[in-house]
Amino acid sequence: MEQQQGDKEEIPEQKEKDSTRKKRLQAFGSAVRRCREDLGLSQEKLAEKAGVHRTYVGGVERGEQNVSLANILNLADALDLSASELMERYEAELQVIEKFGG
Repeated sequence: MEQQQGDKEEIPEQKEKDSTRKKRLQAFGSAVRRCREDLGLSQEKLAEKAGVHRTYVGGVERGEQNVSLANILNLADALDLSASELMERYEAELQVIEKFGG
C-alpha cells in the first residue's frame, strides 16, 4: 500500500532531520542558559536586556524556540558576547549533546 501525502508516518530521513534540529536547539538553549547563569542574570533580566519576552528566553533555553538571526544577535549583546562567541559556546554544547545525549 502506498503512503499518501496526508499520512502521519514519518520517513527515516525526516526523523533524522527532526532529531538534528532538536539537538541544535537544545545546544543553543544550553549555551544561552550557561552564559546567563555565569553573569548572574535572571531570565527576566536577560529578556529585558535583549528586548524579548521572558517566556521567549525560557523557550530558547529549553530548546523550544527556533531563534532568528536578529534574536541571536540581541541575546549575544545582552550576554556581553559577540555572536561568534555565543556560537562557539553553542558548538561546545552541541558536542556534549552528541557525545553523551541530550
